[in-house]
Amino acid sequence: MIKALPSSMMTAPVLFRQAVKLFALLCLMLFAGAGVAADADASLSSSAAAVKMLAVKIADRHSHQPLANLPVEVKSSIPVQCLRAPCPQGEQQQWRGTTDARGVLRFPASLEEAGAVVYVHAVGSDYFVDVHGNGMRDARRRPILLLEPPPVQK
Repeated sequence: MIKALPSSMMTAPVLFRQAVKLFALLCLMLFAGAGVAADADASLSSSAAAVKMLAVKIADRHSHQPLANLPVEVKSSIPVQCLRAPCPQGEQQQWRGTTDARGVLRFPASLEEAGAVVYVHAVGSDYFVDVHGNGMRDARRRPILLLEPPPVQK
């Protein structure tokens, strides 16, 4: 508890101690308030183990129109530098998904680990594109990937 002292007893060390106590009390109040806000945010989330997703927009390579409901495969691999054979295989991951009605694909951010090269292609097509695209972005700043749609089966 901080006590008010008569002005005759207010020496520099006493003032310093009171300032430290006041600062500690303010910090405690701020951190307690932040903890309550964090708990409120956590309770609003639908899942404690929510997976962070990355979004890209998928468009036709020729017409630049969004490719809706397109089955897509995302491949991630960490390149390995090798000086002498036999070379070890780099870690590889694959994920399959489908674009939404606007051509947006959401995939787990875990595929894009530090140093990983991530490619996307339409299932049934051999045309791969780097997940970061060629620098084009949509209005929401998502990378636009121009893919070759798979050939139409007749």
